[in-house]
Amino acid sequence: MNWFKKRINMFLVDYINRKKMGRDIDYFDDDIFIVSYPKSGNTWMRFIIGNLIYDDFNFKNMEELIPDIYVVPNEILKKYPRPRILKSHEYYHPKYKKVIYIVRDPRSVAVSYYFHLKKFNVLDEKISFQDFLERFLDGTLDNYGTWEENVKSWVFMKNQDLENFLLIKYEDLSNNIEEEVRKVIRFLRLSVSNDKFLKAIEKSKFENMKENEKRLSDETKVLKNTKKDIPFIRSGRIDEWLNYFTENDIRKLKDRFGNTMNAFGYI
Repeated sequence: MNWFKKRINMFLVDYINRKKMGRDIDYFDDDIFIVSYPKSGNTWMRFIIGNLIYDDFNFKNMEELIPDIYVVPNEILKKYPRPRILKSHEYYHPKYKKVIYIVRDPRSVAVSYYFHLKKFNVLDEKISFQDFLERFLDGTLDNYGTWEENVKSWVFMKNQDLENFLLIKYEDLSNNIEEEVRKVIRFLRLSVSNDKFLKAIEKSKFENMKENEKRLSDETKVLKNTKKDIPFIRSGRIDEWLNYFTENDIRKLKDRFGNTMNAFGYI
């Protein structure tokens, strides 16, 4: 067990150091941020918005059109056309003026994050889900706070600012994508034809994003050197966590995040 913990610490310290630039970028008042705790649907939302705005949005051009603030250096980000639409995982930041925030069941988040860190060679292959879960619960996987701290920071500070803050539940997006995408269109004040609307939803289906990833992963800087046997776009299912959580795991999660989970209808 101690060996596993040392291995986790070694990988995560390096991972966290590579993510520290997130709060240090230059901001503009017309920036639009897509924000979530990791593995909560941020890439899905980037594809939806990208497909609403552009004719061809894919893994290869994603960082050129809706960049990740942890991937594209600040000096380059400053030169992007405005208004910029940016991806972020940060907890509440007062300089984020207009925000689409995505929240997802932390049980699903944990499973997805576990495979994500393995894909990016951050977690050793031998580290079990239960060992990983301890770090997920105490918020030491990254610089974004715990799942609960991240979610509550945005909802508490921005939820009354209806003009500049849109809260989207991953599960609602999964169950009724058309209604949720219309909310995004209204929030961003986009002019989208019905044909463009339907095509954007079709292109943003998980099977189409998976095909896009498979076709372009070797040409995508972020995915090029990751493990090919673990897809970046996985199942997207809202009940996959049932295959990984023991009763004890669920009890630990509820002890930590129970009130917030209840507020979002996850309990």
